[in-house]
Amino acid sequence: MDEQEETFFQKKWKELEEFYAGTGYGISLRQFIMLMFFLALVGVVLTYALTLLLRVESYTRVMLPLVSFFSMLSLILGLPLYMRNSRVSKIDSALPDVLKHISSVLKAGGTIESALEEISESDYGPMSAVVSTGLKHLREGKTVDDVIIEMAQGSGSKLFKRTAKIIIDSKKSGAGLSEVLEAIAGNTRDIMHIQRERLSRTTMHVSFLYITSLVLVPFIFGFTIAIIKFISTGMAAANMSGNGNLGNFDLLLIVFQMILVTLSNIAAGVISEGKYENKLIYIPFMIFIALAVYQGGWFLGQTMIKAGG
Repeated sequence: MDEQEETFFQKKWKELEEFYAGTGYGISLRQFIMLMFFLALVGVVLTYALTLLLRVESYTRVMLPLVSFFSMLSLILGLPLYMRNSRVSKIDSALPDVLKHISSVLKAGGTIESALEEISESDYGPMSAVVSTGLKHLREGKTVDDVIIEMAQGSGSKLFKRTAKIIIDSKKSGAGLSEVLEAIAGNTRDIMHIQRERLSRTTMHVSFLYITSLVLVPFIFGFTIAIIKFISTGMAAANMSGNGNLGNFDLLLIVFQMILVTLSNIAAGVISEGKYENKLIYIPFMIFIALAVYQGGWFLGQTMIKAGG
């Protein structure tokens, strides 16, 4: 039983390392996790020290250090995911031009090896690095089909994987490789055009969600509660109905902002990508930003009141 569990965890760790390798970071996964844990602890200390320095009197004194710790831990998955998605996006964008380039070389009488060599020496971003690795394996004796599959799997791009499967099936059926590559390049370019069009149409909606939930609402809440507290304190001093204690109201606003950020992140994921799973990782970090802006609005409100008094 222990051996099976150890094998299972080793397999999962290997999958994580393969996923992490797609980010292009120069440090290992283990080192990266240790670094993020260290930064999370440093973030807690610095955030709590800052709340003491600014004499924060709201629940954010407790919430900000706690949220900062989890926000840094969320980046253990968030940063590699972002870097990998960014790399895959660049590979997808370069794929039509790469296929067209290879097709042109083959039509001119060149070989697959010479075509891959030209791609590896050209400026196709991460795609050039992927092809360079494939070229190395080809020269080591692997077949063209195996090299194409390895390049597609190593890229992490679903579009590249589908393209590789079509290329291999076309080769087996006896179709001309240069003509196949040229046709796939055109279809791939159309797919990328549709994706870019969807991104351009949803950018404004996603930006509005983030600006509202991370900046406008937290700042207005923080600024407003500072004024309300000043009025309530004055009423309490004048033996009126106010008592100057807004603890429950402050906590209610914090909880509301956390819910707002969560729902905005989910909505942004559905609008931009058609799914929300990838956005869940960033929720703790987004909540930290919202609470920091909330406290900043509160601090600005108090500063203006003191300056006016």
